Amino acid sequence: MILSTALLRLTGRQLLGWHRLGILLFLSVLSALPVFVVAVTLASAQFDSDLQQHVMSEEFRTGFVKSLFDFFQLPLLYPAIVLLLSATVLREEIQNETIIYLWIKPLSRAAILISKYTMALLLAFVFSGLSLLITGVMLVNDWALIGNLLLAIALALLAYGAFFFTVSTILDRALLWGFAYVLGWEGLFSRISPAASQLSIRHYAENLERSLLGLPSEVSLETSLGVLLGLTVALLGIAVWRFSRMEFTGSESG
Repeated sequence: MILSTALLRLTGRQLLGWHRLGILLFLSVLSALPVFVVAVTLASAQFDSDLQQHVMSEEFRTGFVKSLFDFFQLPLLYPAIVLLLSATVLREEIQNETIIYLWIKPLSRAAILISKYTMALLLAFVFSGLSLLITGVMLVNDWALIGNLLLAIALALLAYGAFFFTVSTILDRALLWGFAYVLGWEGLFSRISPAASQLSIRHYAENLERSLLGLPSEVSLETSLGVLLGLTVALLGIAVWRFSRMEFTGSESG
C-alpha cells in the first residue's frame, strides 16, 4: 500500500509532540493573524459610525476577504505553514538517522515518504483552512466564496508541500531554502520578472483562485489545475527516487 495508517498516526504524533511545541505555537500565531486583523477592524468600527457603515457593506466585506487572501494568506501565510510542517517532518529523521528504524520495517520507502507527506499536508490544511474559515465566517455569509477559496488552498498546499518535501530530501537546510523560495523567488524576483513568475507555484495558485471565483485570469482553470497537480506528482516522484537511494550506517540499501 502507498499509505500506511500506522505511519500516518506515528507522523501525527511526531508533528504534534511536545518537542515541537514551539513550532506548533508559532503556527497557531501565524494562523490567528488574519483573524486578529479582522477582529480589530470590526472592533474599530464599533467606535466610528462612518467606518461602521462602510464595514457593514457586503461589498467591503467580500473585498476584505479577497484582499486578505490575495495579499497575505495565499502568498505568505499558507506557504509558511506548509513549509514548517513538510520540510521538517522527514528532514529531522534523516539528520538524526532515526529513519533507519522505519526502513527495517516491511514498508516501501515510497509508502514511508507518501505517508509522511500526507500527514504534513493534512495538518497544514487544518491550520490554513481554519484560518480562512474563521475570517470568512466573521465577514461574509457566502459559502460558495469560502468553498472556492478552500479548494484553492488545498491545491496550492499540494504543490507547495511536494516542493518543500522534495527539497528536504536533497538539502540539509530545507527551511532556509524554502523561505528563500517563498520570499526571494515568489515574493521579489517573480514580481519584477514576468518570465520568472511563470515558474512559480504562486502564479498558478493565484490564477486558479481567480478562475474559481469567475474573475479574469492569465491562465485558464484547466492549465492551473494541470500545472499544480502535475508539479505535485513530478516532485513527489523525484522525492521518492531520491529517498530510495539514501543509505545510512546500519541500514539496508534499496
